[in-house]
Amino acid sequence: IIGLEGTVWHAEQHPSEGEAAPFTPPAADLRYTGAGVMAGYARERGLFGIGLRGGSSYGEVDTPLLDGATRATALAEARVRLTFSVSRLTIGMHGSGAYAAGRTSGEGWSRAITSGVLTLGTQRRWLRGDVVRGNVTRAEAGEAGRAFEYFVVGGSGSPYMDPAWLSQRVSLPPVPTGYASGRRLGLYRAAIGGGVLEPYFLWVAAGDTLGDWKRILGAERELALPSLGFARLPGMRVRFGVGYSFDEPFKYRTRGYASVTYRP
Repeated sequence: IIGLEGTVWHAEQHPSEGEAAPFTPPAADLRYTGAGVMAGYARERGLFGIGLRGGSSYGEVDTPLLDGATRATALAEARVRLTFSVSRLTIGMHGSGAYAAGRTSGEGWSRAITSGVLTLGTQRRWLRGDVVRGNVTRAEAGEAGRAFEYFVVGGSGSPYMDPAWLSQRVSLPPVPTGYASGRRLGLYRAAIGGGVLEPYFLWVAAGDTLGDWKRILGAERELALPSLGFARLPGMRVRFGVGYSFDEPFKYRTRGYASVTYRP
């Protein structure tokens, strides 16, 4: 069965007014009003699962460099999962790819993002490794529309809109928005799960090249609470943790974070 979903949103982000002010890129501040339609198909079995999505959106963007610029996008996503057991060890492999293209302020661009996850463990303890790589069209001098599509790493994502519509905004709560930015993205994460908190270590880089890798050590916990219809309580996902950055521009800084996302 193919599902169809329509969304209307208005999102604002102003990292230059907070702790990220010294290093936030000009395109990080935004007001984005738009609407999108997404079609999706998913099939899940015990051993494997697949998912396909595609859609388009149209909206208006305001940043310090763009005033009422139009933004039209089209995107496609695919994911695959394989899970199996060897003796008492469960092995999970997830892979996904996303491609988006569009025009922002009349300037054409395209962006590709690939990711993979490997999980090894039992019901009580597990190890997880993540990798994300991304690339977007280069912006030349004066091309503010293409510059808006560059990756911006840090902060929390908006719980009110599908992140696919702003896939260049990479949520990373242990550090402020703008911690890293550029046309290329690389992220590696290793975590240990099963305890009260999930300790993790990650490396992230963004720019014209991926030579300046930044390191973050942290611990977090994510809880999924099902909806209770008889009590009229929505389903919620709660995430909280703390992270420590070893490198500039947030060197030797500790940052706590928490978020609550709910769906009626």
